Amino acid sequence: DQSTQLKKQREEKLKLLYSIDEFKFFDILDESDEILRHGKELNYTLGSAKPLDGGSMRWEIPFLIFKFIFCDQKFREILKSSSQSDDCPVVFQENFRPVTGIGGGCPLVRFIKHEYFIKNIKRNLSREFSKILLERFREKETDIIDDNGEEYGSYEDFIKGESFFKENKIIELLKTKNQDMLNSFLLVKAWLSHELLYHVMSYRYRVEYGLSEKKGKEIAIPFRGKDLPSENSEFSHPDIMIGFTILSYLYRGLDLIQVKHGLMRLKSDRKQDKDSLLQKWVQENRNWINEQNQRENEEFPEWLTSFRTLDLENEDKIV
Repeated sequence: DQSTQLKKQREEKLKLLYSIDEFKFFDILDESDEILRHGKELNYTLGSAKPLDGGSMRWEIPFLIFKFIFCDQKFREILKSSSQSDDCPVVFQENFRPVTGIGGGCPLVRFIKHEYFIKNIKRNLSREFSKILLERFREKETDIIDDNGEEYGSYEDFIKGESFFKENKIIELLKTKNQDMLNSFLLVKAWLSHELLYHVMSYRYRVEYGLSEKKGKEIAIPFRGKDLPSENSEFSHPDIMIGFTILSYLYRGLDLIQVKHGLMRLKSDRKQDKDSLLQKWVQENRNWINEQNQRENEEFPEWLTSFRTLDLENEDKIV
């Protein structure tokens, strides 16, 4: 029962507390929940950059979440409809145009009401990403069951944070199955249940975060006010930085150099079906390309259909 579980948890925490004596050094933090929580701050960094634990997956999972939010037509309609309600729990600005003039076409989305996020966004995304991850790792069971047949709830419940008393067992079980699968579910859980997503998408673009105006710095940084980047500052929480960076590029778009580098890397990648992926990118951005053509009074650039006709040395054929 619940009292037995609480007693067991207390014993585990006491065991961890007693293990402090085994460490040669340790730090004691007052108000650690406040100090270590993700938040907005001006954090002036020192030293050289180091790779993040988890590698590319730390970027891949939030990218998939944002892709679903911004590209799934049904989900976009839900956000758009909610933004037009009287209480306006979410801002949805369709075809947002950044002041830079680079991007365009991506809606600007900002969460206003936390209750709306919990009841609608978190619930829907937990369900969808449970399906996505199970399909990715070819897991047919939607419930978490060990070899002895004991059930620990569904993967969706785990993402929603509703398996609190069984989380340690679930983590150990998934670790034996597939470490990448465990890491993926933990990251989705962090973004949805620990509300990294709500935090990132409740902030104002180019007021509280945005891209640096200095060349060579390609991550999002804190802003001190409207169009006032704090150039020497960075976000201390890596996942928050990742979220703000992805959003910033969605809103602003890539510049010419970044597009060129991306195309060159794709061209040199032997594992990719280059032409197919290029055509997919063009199709996804066809409306924006057509707008640029109408502005310049030009026809659709047929050389965009294949790397055989795409001249990466000619910048007029990249813009």
